[in-house]
Amino acid sequence: MEILESTYLLRFTIFFILFFVVSGSLFMTMWRKILSFVFFRMFIGPGIIIHESSHALGCLITGAKINSVQFFNRKGGKVVHGPAKIKFIGPVIISMAPIFGGLAILLFLNWFLGNPFQEVGVGGGAASTFVTFFNSFIHVDWLDWKTWFYIYCVINLLCVMGPSKKDFKNCFIGLLGISIILFWIEFSGLVNGKEVSAKLLGSLWADSGIIAASLLISIPLYFLAKNVK
Repeated sequence: MEILESTYLLRFTIFFILFFVVSGSLFMTMWRKILSFVFFRMFIGPGIIIHESSHALGCLITGAKINSVQFFNRKGGKVVHGPAKIKFIGPVIISMAPIFGGLAILLFLNWFLGNPFQEVGVGGGAASTFVTFFNSFIHVDWLDWKTWFYIYCVINLLCVMGPSKKDFKNCFIGLLGISIILFWIEFSGLVNGKEVSAKLLGSLWADSGIIAASLLISIPLYFLAKNVK
């Protein structure tokens, strides 16, 4: 039981990474069906640039030599690079960089445009029921172009923020080491993992509105495209 109580940070980290893996796969599958290949690639083009640029920035931070950067090819894009000079943690930084690059763009959008969904699902701290959650969408200005631009950006980023299979393969040992370190930090009492995890989850919950809106728009379009095609 004591061991279970010492894994809040570890469980949050796993949840955090899996969230972007699952959401990326889900949104990628839906929008590949909704749009033709050409329009789909145009649709997620900005996200691919952010994804690969984040990998490249991770290389610069960790001292890995960048041999080439491709933003557009049949499979998406890629960064060819040498080994990171920072061992173990370096590959993790390079592989997971798109998650943090995408979050940085979302923070910029929140600052530049304002989050049109900031009132959704956060009344009094958190929505108590699904009914109050979805009723809170009436606070969104659906006629404002910024609302739809924000939705496009979020869908775009969710499609490409998640690490690929190759990314996981490149940083598996580093992730394992970080997991052990997180467990030790929390188990030794250096950090209150439960408190930190609760604050981080609260921050994610504040963005639940835009994620729900993105799903509510994507799912009907997916089934419509599936039946038409």
